[in-house]
Amino acid sequence: MLFAAYMGTKQGWAMFSGKTEMLELFGKWSIGKQGVMALGFFTLLSVVLMLIPKTFVWGIS
Repeated sequence: MLFAAYMGTKQGWAMFSGKTEMLELFGKWSIGKQGVMALGFFTLLSVVLMLIPKTFVWGIS
């Protein structure tokens, strides 16, 4: 679970901060910078929810 939280945080932060690699990857599907940042926010939120026992199921859904 800690590995999943680490990877989720790493990828979520890369998306939220607008790294060029992420923008290029999501640009293939016509998702702009704001969309990538929103997805990064929700990825980081899911990591937080995954680490709180009562919201674990919401975090991995």
